[in-house]
Amino acid sequence: MHPILPLFAILTQVRAADIVKYAKGGALITGLGTVELDNPQPVQFEIDDIDSCSGMFWVCYQRTVSNDELVSYCDSGYCPININYEQKLADGFKEVVDGNNVKFTLDVGKEKACPADTTDGYQSWQIFKIPTGCDVIILGATDPMGTAKMTFYILGGAAGVILLISIGAVVYLYFFRRPKIQEFRNSQHRTTW
Repeated sequence: MHPILPLFAILTQVRAADIVKYAKGGALITGLGTVELDNPQPVQFEIDDIDSCSGMFWVCYQRTVSNDELVSYCDSGYCPININYEQKLADGFKEVVDGNNVKFTLDVGKEKACPADTTDGYQSWQIFKIPTGCDVIILGATDPMGTAKMTFYILGGAAGVILLISIGAVVYLYFFRRPKIQEFRNSQHRTTW
């Protein structure tokens, strides 16, 4: 592995931290840019306090199939999400309204649905404009570095346990077994005289 790759991965996650914060069962969108989220499930997001939303919602997700539809703000290979705040609807999505919160799930059976690319367990999102006065949460998204941190802690813990066992074995052999071995050798040496 090239020595620059771990640094690049860390810098990418630092940049992602400017775009999303992990909370409320997903990734709360806090900034603009492109972000890769650890999320193997279908495209699913929630808008909390939707009646208070104001401003444009220009968000795109990576798709699996080619699409001739061009959207000025989405890069090639991405699908836009079009939302009507008043009607609490999004093209190609199923809506579940819970008071002033709306959960949107990609409806792959709808004709207008654009299938999301989640083949590797990640979802790529482009965030160009987000509304103010409400929260947009990409549901089910987890911090990709969280898995790496957990692996680091598990391996570090295992190495610590092995180190403690090794030190304990050395202490035991040096202080407790050594006198007995020396005593045995001395007794063997006396009997041969």
